[in-house]
Amino acid sequence: MVSAKHRTPEYAAERKRLRPIVDNGDGWCAETICLEERDGKTRWIPPGSPWHLAHDRGDEGFLGPAHERCNSSEGGKRGNEARNGVRWWSL
Repeated sequence: MVSAKHRTPEYAAERKRLRPIVDNGDGWCAETICLEERDGKTRWIPPGSPWHLAHDRGDEGFLGPAHERCNSSEGGKRGNEARNGVRWWSL
């Protein structure tokens, strides 16, 4: 499901602006914690790999491209915080 903030003209424009940069091999993960980083050596997003547009946590602006895995993990953490720190454990 796509949230409302992902359907805004601003979101679409920023994603469109960044697409050629990532497709040309010049995309770097903008998330604070990069899960694809290996030995502190790279945050590079390989062309053709799935990527998301990372959001700024403060003013709801955009940070830049991010690995799909990194952005999804960050979103999950923020969702958990929004539930007042309630943790859901899989059984």
